[in-house]
Amino acid sequence: MPNKMLSLLAPCLLIVSVGCGGETTGNNTNTNNSNNTNNTNNTNNTNNNNTNNSGLSCPQAANLTVCDLKLDGGAAQPVLGDPVVLEQVVVTTERFTIIPATEESSALVGFFVQDIETTDELAWRFSGIQVTFREDAIQGQLPAQGDVIRVEGSFRDFGQEGAARQKQLSATFFGDAQSTMAVTAKDITDASSIASGGTLSDDYEGVLLKLSNVTASVVRDVPGSGGSSIFGAFMVEGGLVISGTIYQTPRVTMGEVFTSITGVLRLGTAPFDSGIPLFTPRGEDDVVRANPPQLTTSIKALQDDSDPNHPTLCVSRGMTTGVCPLVEFTDVVVTAVDSYVSRNLRAMWVQDTSITDGRFAGVKVVYAADDTGVPAIGNRITLSGEAVDYYDGRQVQFSSWQITDTTTASVAAVIVPSTDLGRSSGAANPYEGVLVRIENVSVTQTCVEANNGRDFGNFLVTGDVFLGSGFNYDYNGESVSTAMCDMPSVDCSCAGMSRPNDARTQGDTFQSITGIMNFAFDDLRLEPRGNDDIIR
Repeated sequence: MPNKMLSLLAPCLLIVSVGCGGETTGNNTNTNNSNNTNNTNNTNNTNNNNTNNSGLSCPQAANLTVCDLKLDGGAAQPVLGDPVVLEQVVVTTERFTIIPATEESSALVGFFVQDIETTDELAWRFSGIQVTFREDAIQGQLPAQGDVIRVEGSFRDFGQEGAARQKQLSATFFGDAQSTMAVTAKDITDASSIASGGTLSDDYEGVLLKLSNVTASVVRDVPGSGGSSIFGAFMVEGGLVISGTIYQTPRVTMGEVFTSITGVLRLGTAPFDSGIPLFTPRGEDDVVRANPPQLTTSIKALQDDSDPNHPTLCVSRGMTTGVCPLVEFTDVVVTAVDSYVSRNLRAMWVQDTSITDGRFAGVKVVYAADDTGVPAIGNRITLSGEAVDYYDGRQVQFSSWQITDTTTASVAAVIVPSTDLGRSSGAANPYEGVLVRIENVSVTQTCVEANNGRDFGNFLVTGDVFLGSGFNYDYNGESVSTAMCDMPSVDCSCAGMSRPNDARTQGDTFQSITGIMNFAFDDLRLEPRGNDDIIR
């Protein structure tokens, strides 16, 4: 063990072994096994990419530095598994969860620290490192970004077999913050130099950096390791991956220009990103867009093209073009939930009840089918997401919400003449997304085929109003599986009328039909939410 390190260790320093490394991004989770014998060994790590550092040495300092840990072959570099102490390092990120807590173990948490005094001599190279700790195995005061602290722990590395491994400090004790300081980032002029294979990617791993005037070149399916893709990431020119692990930038479009992006460069350690340099912003302020998304706080402004605050919408026709405006709606009421969109997506609708005539008061909100905590009809929520023109229908995507009132308030449907809600009626547009009711109507067409020629339960009533099947209700029968419809003996067209228990009959009359106005598959349709919405 080098003498510099020995001089820093307290005689009775207790080193508690904790797991280190591992990441979680979206639904991709890498669970680090603390018993992995490749995680700690008796020789310096030789599986990193630092191969061009001969002749370099860390600046002399009274105490062990991050540079001593990161520069392979340095005179003061400890052996993996050895106890270490870092003095006077500044915390460059807030704490973030690497592996969530389970019934068997507490969460694995991480943050990055950086040398203070030795950065200039090597142009900040080898000055940053990730610190990891288990929540139930750490002592001392948990630090915040900007704190100058002392860290005690052990020198580790983590990574996947055959890939470069990230050097880490597995912490057991944090000293109280000695001071605080503004955390500045090192300017990097060439994104490719810190991307995979870049000449500086190893040197600046763990360091807080800043890129200026970069352009998004890949915005979906960013290639990862082993043929996988990296969830929540995008790529800028030069091949540098911008990670969404700590902060995921809202919808990025191809060719979008960023005035600057600040973040920590870290090495991927999960199976899907192992060995890949990941430029990781820490929050919204780290990402400065040249053409930032507009923020819309009113459903009416979103839905009414003539509203002075109406945003310019991005357009989705399989691929999204333009910058999607952000929305933040407060105190809106849920009027419908759990409408089928696709195997992976569902929809709900929210409405601004302060708009008494209902015009431009509601909007469709798409969410993942496996989302939990979905609000109930009548709940009041705060909603955020992105607004998009999706095949001519307005909707909010990538949504998140907070239920502010769990009571199930009754929302009165707006009574609208059926002639105003017809398929070709221009008067229907203000009611897209709104809970409406039509009265004293009858069936004028028992079946309307979809674009693929199949009967999904849709029909027409007085005023040419299209009755959809986004929710289940008894009147239009039961759905028939695609597999059955593909059988030659089954006719799923309107001529076949093959839906079991179908009651649709020409001339049937209804006292009222209530539902959500939804634009989908080139038709504005009234979607009853269940049997209670159809009164004979």
